[in-house]
Amino acid sequence: MKIIEGIQLKNTIKQIKEYQDNHKSITSLYSDVEQLNINSLQSFSFQTDNDFFDEVSFVLSVINSIIAHPHIVTKGEDIIIRAELAGHISQDSFQKVFKESNLWKEKELDMVPEYVYYHQQQDELKIYENIFIGMLIRILDQEINKYSEFYVSILPSIGSRHDLVLEDEVIENALLKIEKLQRKLGHIKHSFFYKEISKCDLSRKSIQPTNILLKDRLYNYCFKFYRKFIVYEDKESLKRDFRTFYHNLILKTFSYHNFLLDDDYEQSLENLHFIFKDLKVNLTLNKDNSEILL
Repeated sequence: MKIIEGIQLKNTIKQIKEYQDNHKSITSLYSDVEQLNINSLQSFSFQTDNDFFDEVSFVLSVINSIIAHPHIVTKGEDIIIRAELAGHISQDSFQKVFKESNLWKEKELDMVPEYVYYHQQQDELKIYENIFIGMLIRILDQEINKYSEFYVSILPSIGSRHDLVLEDEVIENALLKIEKLQRKLGHIKHSFFYKEISKCDLSRKSIQPTNILLKDRLYNYCFKFYRKFIVYEDKESLKRDFRTFYHNLILKTFSYHNFLLDDDYEQSLENLHFIFKDLKVNLTLNKDNSEILL
């Protein structure tokens, strides 16, 4: 599912819930169901795609700025190394050496430290906010590849589809933008930043706002972009909304073909009973998963 289709699904679910809130009884909900407008999730607009490509291009430029100067955390730890490799050591480190006899050795009748404690500082790149940026890079890479496959797939049908007016120039411009985005993503994925961050778990997850994500201008732009376009952060909520979407499509189809509610049964939205000619039809939502049983 493309990001734009996810947004379309989320908006449709809002319309369905509003419709259900205005139709409390099963009878009224079903009798008026043809009024419920459910658009295809796969309908697309070249202009919408074009605008999305421009937003992705800008956010990739922001990501390039981030990976050039990312936030890092400096961590320090005391390690034991040979004395000749340490150079200058702090007074505290020397006091620790002084207390451990196993670090000393005899040299020309004197005891000298063979090993010493040395305070080493390291810059840590793999912080929460940078892992989020890596996750966003991976999502956008997958998304642009989907668009590339889609636009290549419709190339042979140009001029043969009567429901859309497809101009060669529009398709060509879209593919050129996609190619530029793929080059940008390729550059980012070959950076030291992404190679290090990609070693972490970059699976899609719920992102919590942090001080860096809220207050750093570059990180905040990426965070807002994610919140705007990634409307499903987990598969379970996506599956539940898919079930709601298709359940209502089935109801609209039943209504169109004059399926009647069966008065012999107590009706609920989760368990509906219909009569169609000489058939009795039961439509059930499985509570344990996202299945629709017919």
